[in-house]
Amino acid sequence: MMKQWWEEGVILISEGFVSMWNLYSVKPEEIPEIVDKYRRTGANTVHFGAMQVGEGCGTDYTKPIFNMTGRAGMDPDLLRIFIEEFHKHGIRIIIYFNGHSFVPQFYKDHPDWVQVYEDGTPALDIYGTGISACPNNSEYRKWQADVIRDLCQYEIDGVFLDGDIFFQKTCFCTTCKSKFKEKYGFELPSKQDRANPNWKYVREFQIDSLTEYVGHLYNALKEKRPQALLYCNAGLRTANWPTGRQNRRLMEVQDMLLAEGGFLYNNINLTPIWRTECEDKLCMTQSGGKPVISGMAIDHKSWNWYQLPPAEYKLMMYEAIVSGSHIYSGMSSPQNNIEGLIENIYSVYRFIKENEKTLYPTESLAKTAVVWSNVNADYYKGGSIRKTDFTQEAVFTNIGDLHKEFEGFYETCFRNNVPVDVIDEVSLTDGLINRYDTIILPNIACMSDEEIKAVNQFVYNGGTLIASFETSMYNEYGEMRDRFGLEDCFGVTLTTKESFGPLRFDYVMPVYDAPYTDQLKTYRYIPAPQYVKKTVNTSGERILDLAEFLKGSYDGQPPRSANGFCYINKYGKGKSIYFAGTIGQLLIELHFPEYIALTGKIIKDCSKDKVRVVKGPASMSINIRRNGQGKTLIYLLNYTGHMMRPITEMVEFLNVVIDVDYPVSNARTLFLKDNCKFDQKGDTCRITVNKLKELEIIELDGNSL
Repeated sequence: MMKQWWEEGVILISEGFVSMWNLYSVKPEEIPEIVDKYRRTGANTVHFGAMQVGEGCGTDYTKPIFNMTGRAGMDPDLLRIFIEEFHKHGIRIIIYFNGHSFVPQFYKDHPDWVQVYEDGTPALDIYGTGISACPNNSEYRKWQADVIRDLCQYEIDGVFLDGDIFFQKTCFCTTCKSKFKEKYGFELPSKQDRANPNWKYVREFQIDSLTEYVGHLYNALKEKRPQALLYCNAGLRTANWPTGRQNRRLMEVQDMLLAEGGFLYNNINLTPIWRTECEDKLCMTQSGGKPVISGMAIDHKSWNWYQLPPAEYKLMMYEAIVSGSHIYSGMSSPQNNIEGLIENIYSVYRFIKENEKTLYPTESLAKTAVVWSNVNADYYKGGSIRKTDFTQEAVFTNIGDLHKEFEGFYETCFRNNVPVDVIDEVSLTDGLINRYDTIILPNIACMSDEEIKAVNQFVYNGGTLIASFETSMYNEYGEMRDRFGLEDCFGVTLTTKESFGPLRFDYVMPVYDAPYTDQLKTYRYIPAPQYVKKTVNTSGERILDLAEFLKGSYDGQPPRSANGFCYINKYGKGKSIYFAGTIGQLLIELHFPEYIALTGKIIKDCSKDKVRVVKGPASMSINIRRNGQGKTLIYLLNYTGHMMRPITEMVEFLNVVIDVDYPVSNARTLFLKDNCKFDQKGDTCRITVNKLKELEIIELDGNSL
């Protein structure tokens, strides 16, 4: 079967050099100059709005720039001129269709279409004053599908649906309530009451509804233009229940996966520096082999008319490359240093184009994977909601915070220069985990029996499991078990199901003759994480114990308690390492070097990576991938700035040293030419990178990994 255009080569998208707030008033003679700005970024694809945007970032459906049914002769046909101009330069055009926010007039014209809050009031405050329609409303679906059919009269290359979601406290419109009752036989429960036994049906209903809705629009496009693609603004690494977005389901009805992992909000000092790389890796897992677009904003959100420094947004573009993703770089509308912005985007896009056949497509060769479970994020008490353009930040409890637990384990892989993938709960049962030596379950509390069985089998067959806190303590619906589902694998048992904390000044104590504690022989006390479980070993061996809890920070030196904290357990041919507390939160918030070193030592020992950093900064990520020619690529991404964010300038490093455990006949660098030397001794090749600026990619000739 012949491949579609989006399945071949690299996709480099730019958006924002024409303001959607002024789109309707663009003059035809201005179009070549506008298009030229996109061309000069080096983009081969653009997102381009076809309707003006107004109040509340709302689509102004009364101001289209194309021939829309029912408005013959009323509007300027600017879209045709734009398309001709873009195509003249070999640039594909994907229509940006903002379906999640409309101008206030929309409610006056279609009061029955809008989303409704639980108290029965319409949602008229999207972005302050915008209106959002319900994906379940059949009349709205028909209208949106008809608009797409109108757009298909033009030579468009695709449609991007921006923000088509349920909002955090919607939707309780008449359509949703009626459709829900017809499907389940009872009234639509509260969306906010996650303790309600019927809440799971609300989550299921909205995921099904949104998938069905996107599928309806997908079919409308394909019936007219099968050679065009459709994709939507998909889910991120956060709870899915507020929006109904579930990437695994959405991939059934779209051609690519785009998520806004590169949208940085407000105080970005609170955002992990590697966030975009991490989000892209999760999308690569969830896309089912379809292309992934790394969605990144040049704007420093929520200041939409102010751009990030070039060092920040270029870093995000490089993060897409090292994860195997394509790139979307967008801005609301550039207001500052437009020429500098164009030049910086072009420098990255030019590098990618020069090396396109080497860099795309690729597959990861990492031997370690950290798990993010969407089900866990939806059902677990610590499943907080992150701030995005579509959701408000919400924290339900600080106990076992899933974001921090995950981020701590990703952070320790990053700081220890360990190549790592991000997989999800589906990966536990579809066979993907068997690709890895080590999998990490960062407080994956809610697990099904099938997932537990698969993890047990993975370890029994020789794999290594690292887990923390309440992992496997609940079933997939958040119902507590009597014991850990993975208890036999952990080799521990609970002395009580209660969690203890917050611990502000308590400790753990090394077991000096245990594995991995050589570097801790001079320590008596190491800070404990905020929350812990009281456990004792059955078959497991203790590495760290809990000290007795203190009543005050100066309350004397605590003795060793009867409860362990970190255990190693042989299980079949493999082993597990279990931490009975929120060590991930401690790793990401406090960065105690003893924990960074301990966890790094465990992961490196258990994941037999054939590519290792011998000398390099802890602020450098390493990724190992194989390209379409079967060659191994080593990606070194330098995240080092001047200890401040936003980063304004990168710090260079000299003589980064890497060992590769197989014969290498040649090594060449892509970012800087002739930037490495290699020395093969026996089965190990030592590669020295002379200078590491923002990025270096080493292509190896020899026996592929």
